[in-house]
Amino acid sequence: MKIALISPYAEISSIGVRTISAYLKSNGISTRLVFLPLQKSFYSREDFSFYSDSAINDLADLVINDDLIGISLMSNFYDTVKDLTIKLKRKLPDKPIIWGGIHPTVIPEKCIEVADYLCIGEGELPCLDLCRHLAEGKSAENIPGIWSKAEGRIFRNNPLRVITDLNQIPPPDYDLEENYILLSKKTLTPLTSRNMHKFLGVTYWTMYTRGCPFSCTYCCNDALRKIHRDFTKLRAKSPEYIVQEIIAIKNKFPFIKYVNFQDDTLFALSEEDIKEFCEYYKKFVGLPFLVPGAQPSVFTEKKFDYLVDSGMLRTRVGIQCGSQRVLDEIYKRKQDNETVVQISHILQKYPKKLTMPNYDIIVDNPWETQKDRLQTIDLLSKLAPPFSLNIFSLMFFPGTSLYSKAIQENIINENTKVTHYLNYKPTYLNLIIALFGIFKVPEWLLKILLSKRLVNTKRNFVALHHILYNLILYRRGICSIVTRDFSMFPPSLQFLFCKFLPPRILDKEKIISELPHGRAERH
Repeated sequence: MKIALISPYAEISSIGVRTISAYLKSNGISTRLVFLPLQKSFYSREDFSFYSDSAINDLADLVINDDLIGISLMSNFYDTVKDLTIKLKRKLPDKPIIWGGIHPTVIPEKCIEVADYLCIGEGELPCLDLCRHLAEGKSAENIPGIWSKAEGRIFRNNPLRVITDLNQIPPPDYDLEENYILLSKKTLTPLTSRNMHKFLGVTYWTMYTRGCPFSCTYCCNDALRKIHRDFTKLRAKSPEYIVQEIIAIKNKFPFIKYVNFQDDTLFALSEEDIKEFCEYYKKFVGLPFLVPGAQPSVFTEKKFDYLVDSGMLRTRVGIQCGSQRVLDEIYKRKQDNETVVQISHILQKYPKKLTMPNYDIIVDNPWETQKDRLQTIDLLSKLAPPFSLNIFSLMFFPGTSLYSKAIQENIINENTKVTHYLNYKPTYLNLIIALFGIFKVPEWLLKILLSKRLVNTKRNFVALHHILYNLILYRRGICSIVTRDFSMFPPSLQFLFCKFLPPRILDKEKIISELPHGRAERH
């Protein structure tokens, strides 16, 4: 039995796809990994497009002898993956295709019209069961977590259980035995140890935890909780296990200089758990690392101090909005502006060790009033500088409470396409918010910019927004060079900068090179 696993995302780290591949391999199933990036990077705001005929032909030739094709997709990749699936089915009509990821999980009825199978929720257990059933010629109609269709019928099976012990799951698969990547949107080429750094960069992406204890109405975790409560239950690997994983990847790819923990909210762990992890990480790894998952309601100064002491180089905090009304009534987020301002000052404790923090802001909320937007700007004016902003347009992802609310109020309909979350509207107040991503706007200037005549303008500022977006990235890049944090750059630039300005490794002479006691998994 062999399954081809396809990732359409810009980054070839693709933690979910690689983890499922590792889990299947550990249970005797052969896999092939295919990376089909259409975008240049996470920061690219280009629209999602479709694959060329030459790319489709190469892919069909590559997977022709595989028994199953699996494709991961988020909601904003639906049209792209639908087109890819239809074209693959034309060339390989007898080849079954399974979709997995957040989109088929939260809107399966629409997705099963295109794919032969759907994986609902976390994919390790359902995918293994499906592969075993197909290998033995058994029907898939009763597999928990798998939707299937046969003879005009749809068999709907939600998952019955999830893996609560993350130590049972092997680290992401980096074997490189059967890895391919799409170049220039046209040609598939093998990924090897020689060219891996060109596409991966010097940053290893992984997850220490799964789940999120919060129920923000715009987030996929809100949708996942409705399917199975354990999907969003906070679970963590043991410190020994995650350290084994990172040491193994360092040994396999010596060019790795950073670790990026892509957890939804690593800060939700207790102070004691974070302290234990940090002690282990500092002793055995020592590489600078990034923690994007910081939610104000679980942030504490002790957690922050532990993480910085063990090598945290950058963090990202989700503020989203400065209006308490919107936070309470629309987003259902438990936070207040006073706490956020206090956190902003704590984040400036170690200017020589940390890259400036990034704050997430959501704009284009149809339920926000002008007063709400001005309150967000007021909050930004009170944050301790320096900082940078990630500005996201509010997306209505299927399955979430906010999606249902938008449908009910005719703000969107079921056929409304999910656009790129970085393409926020070029309005005047969004322009002011973007300014804070470049510099702390002084009070005297802010008073002028927020005069009634300017605030009430209906004009759009497309060119200015494009300039400001790029200035935010350039400024962030310059500040990152100062702290030798090259993880945000494209892979080729990461490698180049690290060659001439090696990142700072904490207590390099004290780091223990041997794996800690415990089970070591292959990569």
